[in-house]
Formats: sequence, structure tokens, C-alpha cells
Amino acid sequence: MKTDFFDFLFVTKANDCCSLAVIVSTKISKKATERNRIKRQIKEAARNLIGQAAKGGNMLVVVKKEIYGKTTKEIKQKLENAFKLSGFIS
Repeated sequence: MKTDFFDFLFVTKANDCCSLAVIVSTKISKKATERNRIKRQIKEAARNLIGQAAKGGNMLVVVKKEIYGKTTKEIKQKLENAFKLSGFIS
């Protein structure tokens, strides 16, 4: 699934365990501190949403350039919309 800020891939698993992987390329920012900040923002936004998950699975988030400079609140809204559209949460 593709959104404005990231591409999102979800693979379901039989158990209830959820895992999240975030990829932030050096094309987004050359500085590791900025890439790590984006990863932390996405993981924080997903932390509460994963608790609402209807099913377990692995998630991969590939970040796009448009996310640079966005607040955690904006990222959480986009991530929540992506989770709802994919059926991950209700």
C-alpha cells in the first residue's frame, strides 16, 4: 500500500505477535541523526496502533522524501489511515 509519506507492506502471521521494520534511505537525509529521528517518530506512532491490531503480522515501512520535517502527529494520522485501509485495525 502506498501513501504520501511511505510505502507500507503487511504480511499476516498465524500468531498474535506483531513486528515493525522501518527503512529510511540516505536519499531522505544524509545525516544518520535525522534518519533515526524519522524512525523513532514512526515507531512511536505505530506503538499504540499495533496494540489495536486485529491480527498479527510483519510490517515494513519504506519512508518517502515527503515525510521529512513532519510532526509525529501528522505521521500518526497517515499511519492510522494506512492501517485502516489495509484492514490491520478496525
